[in-house]
Amino acid sequence: MPALATMALISFQAVSLSFGDQVIFRDADLSLDAGERVCVIGRNGAGKSTLFKLINGAIVPDDGEIVRRGGLGVAQLEQAPPRDLDIAVSEFVTGGLATHRQLIARYHALTARELDDAGLHELEALQREIEVHGGWDVEARVAAVITELGLPAERRMTQLSGGWQRRACLGRALVARPDLLLLDEPTNHLDLTAIEWLENHVRNFGGTVLFITHDRAFLRALATRIVDIDRGRLRSWPGDYDRYLDLREQAEAEEARNNALFDKKLAEEENWIRQGIKARRTRNEGRVRGFAGTVLFITHDRAFLRALATRIVDIDRGRLRSWPGDYERYLELKEQVLEEEQRANAQFDKRLEEEEAWIRQGIKARRTRNEGRVRALQRMRAEYVERIKPEGRARITLQDAEQSSRRVIQATNLRYAY
Repeated sequence: MPALATMALISFQAVSLSFGDQVIFRDADLSLDAGERVCVIGRNGAGKSTLFKLINGAIVPDDGEIVRRGGLGVAQLEQAPPRDLDIAVSEFVTGGLATHRQLIARYHALTARELDDAGLHELEALQREIEVHGGWDVEARVAAVITELGLPAERRMTQLSGGWQRRACLGRALVARPDLLLLDEPTNHLDLTAIEWLENHVRNFGGTVLFITHDRAFLRALATRIVDIDRGRLRSWPGDYDRYLDLREQAEAEEARNNALFDKKLAEEENWIRQGIKARRTRNEGRVRGFAGTVLFITHDRAFLRALATRIVDIDRGRLRSWPGDYERYLELKEQVLEEEQRANAQFDKRLEEEEAWIRQGIKARRTRNEGRVRALQRMRAEYVERIKPEGRARITLQDAEQSSRRVIQATNLRYAY
């Protein structure tokens, strides 16, 4: 019987995130499985640290979904060591168990009172989570990590060098026994001996590691998979860093070939468009005339329209009106209809003006008149308000002129997005 696939620790599903006009991720997909050591690569500002913030829940995506395995424990080694933190190393390391200690405190609070079925279920769930993440003896766990890392438990954090502070930060992250360990530039402030020590501890870590580093030797020594961030996309590359370089070079060469083909096609189309209106019209008219069915078309090319149309349908103020014949016949009929509409509107406006003058003669005068006339005036007012006036016509003239300036920039293959 085949083994069941294990659920990923965390997965991104079509995740998008922007800061103002800057797109960080666009429909990004990513999954992290147990036991991996994955390095995130990208230029400065591409979104590497932002990816960590999405994983640990510090920020949420604009769109898409981040799915975490139930009870997932995440710990992070920050890029910069703590400054001016005047506490003992043991206290600092114990701070990594803050969430775990809250679970234990909640468990003891529940056991101190009578519980219903819901309370008993919560108690069982708490016990399972506490045991999964290291059990009950917090002090023993802290002591074990301090001993393993050789940390000076009683020294103050302010008394430590940058390298020892990084070691204490790693202890704070490891003491929680996370399923997923995030390392942001872990070799900063470390000498060669400390970096070798860190490599060994990361290699022997039982969970999943996701790390950011500019240290290529550290990267080559540890990564089992590479994820790069490029133009808002997350792309996964199996294997180590050298394998990634080979695959990335192949992908970039393929992209360059595709872009060259696209640019060539675009240049051909631009050349065709510059051949002139007459050449394009001749080709398109021939294509349309050769079509045996019915053609409904939209165009601003009046010559093309005159050559082909057998009937005109215009959309004017929300109405569809059909005009038999070609474009010249349409222009004649349309002009006649507009003139008739203007005459009718002028007569209506004159009549409305007379009725408005009558109504302003005063309440007493209106009382002696026909009340039906008042109601007729109200209808005329409503009709005038609802009248949709023809849209204005723009007249634009373009003239040829001599070049009045010199070229100061020439660019090709520009891209612009908004």
